[in-house]
Order: sequence, then C-alpha cells, then structure tokens
Amino acid sequence: MPRMSATEPSVRTRWSERALAVATHLSFPIGFTWATVNGHLNLLSPWMLLVPLIGACLVASWSRRAMPFARDHARESINLQVSVLLASIAFAFLLLTSPGAITLAIALFAAYVLTSFAQACEAAWSAGMGREFRPPLAFRFLR
Repeated sequence: MPRMSATEPSVRTRWSERALAVATHLSFPIGFTWATVNGHLNLLSPWMLLVPLIGACLVASWSRRAMPFARDHARESINLQVSVLLASIAFAFLLLTSPGAITLAIALFAAYVLTSFAQACEAAWSAGMGREFRPPLAFRFLR
C-alpha cells in the first residue's frame, strides 16, 4: 500500500466538490466580518449573519447523494455557525442582565469568535486538501 504525502488528499474527491466545501466554510468568516464592519452603515447587515448559514443549508440539502464530501463539510459548517450564533445570543443576554460583567463577556465573546474563525479557516484548508475536519468547539446539532 503506497504512503500518501502530506499534500495529497486523503479522500478522493472531485475538485468542484472540494471547492464547494471550501466556499461553505469560508462563507461564515466573510459574512460575519461583513456584518460586523458594516453594522453601522447597512440596515441589512444583521441578515448577513444568516446568509452563510442559509448557503450551508442549501449545500447540505442539494448535495445529499451527488456530493457526500461537500455535504459533510456543509453539515460541520452549519454546526459551527449555529454554535457561534447561540454564543452571540448568550453573550448578548449576559451583557444585558449583568452590567458588571461587560469586560468579561466581551473578552469571552471575542475569544470565541476568533477561535471560530480559526476553526473555519482550518476546516476550509482541510476541505481544499480533501480531508475531513470537525471543529472541536462546535456543538453537534447535525450528525
């Protein structure tokens, strides 16, 4: 059995399937950054948090049988995005209910979001290489 190099994909997938998986993962940091940066300029920016999630849901549902690799990565992207969305709601609730913990809540939220961005980028890299990836800080809503 030949050994695989570090750059060779571990799963034989088509390039288009890997590109779709990469786009699914990268849509989250791009959409979240767009919503954060343009929040004061654009009234539709809160919806930009949901656009990547809807895109990942569409990829997961459309690629059910034809592209199992893209479906698996879309499912992991959905898990990560829903986890960050729930964390955002929890941290907003913490800010509203306990004003004394503002600094702690902001620091925890920033650390969680930055870690999630790193996980999304690592997942995109793994998808581009043809490897599976499961973000460790994401809750498993979809299996």
